[in-house]
Amino acid sequence: MGERLPLYTGGSGNAILAYLPDEEIKRFIKEEKLISYTSNTITDPEKLLQNLKEIRKKGYAIAIGERVPDATTIGAPIFDFTSKVIASLTISGPSECITEEKITEFVSLIKEAAMKISVSLGYESKSKLY
Repeated sequence: MGERLPLYTGGSGNAILAYLPDEEIKRFIKEEKLISYTSNTITDPEKLLQNLKEIRKKGYAIAIGERVPDATTIGAPIFDFTSKVIASLTISGPSECITEEKITEFVSLIKEAAMKISVSLGYESKSKLY
């Protein structure tokens, strides 16, 4: 039941990957074979690194058709009491349902819920991530 998905595809994995320590990200990009699942999958290491930097700035990840065509995922990181990213909270659905108009609302809800979970795990925000 289920399958393992690579961290570099989709909102869930990107939300986690973006908040790993820089050295872990560099090692991941160097060692991971970046396979294309769709025409929207990022397979260029430099583009992936730039995407992860943008995710860190925004505090969430959006992926449209990266792993599955016509599917959109929005993910926000969840942190533990040591400020380490341990998971992500993600919604996914058909791109026709997760429209541009709804993305702003969904992003706000996902980030708020992910922060509540993080705080319940002992996380204390030291930045303006949310």
